[in-house]
Amino acid sequence: MNQDILSELDKLGYSVSTQIYNSGNTYVYQGLCKDSTLVAIKLLTGLGDAAYAKAYSECEIQLRFNYHSRVVQVLNSFGLRSSGQQLWSFVIILEWLEKDIQKEITYRKVGDFLLNILL
Repeated sequence: MNQDILSELDKLGYSVSTQIYNSGNTYVYQGLCKDSTLVAIKLLTGLGDAAYAKAYSECEIQLRFNYHSRVVQVLNSFGLRSSGQQLWSFVIILEWLEKDIQKEITYRKVGDFLLNILL
């Protein structure tokens, strides 16, 4: 991860600890928020203007559902062109899930069901 991105993450109160996934121009890291909460930091690199616009748009859509119990929460995001670069990097900070995603969805569905019964 380049220094410009690390500096921006630091300004926002996040630090990067361990890379947990890499495929092409997509990287996922485990990170920490300033309150020591674990987060997932997804980095998309080498994006042209159209790919950057698409990533930004998809992130905006996900933010509309941000408080739905069955959607991984987006905590923050930003795009950045490093000085002298023509391509974009896009960073999405997400809630950290300890469980398998399918197990987490099932767990949240049960929680929603129980909450509806109690209300």
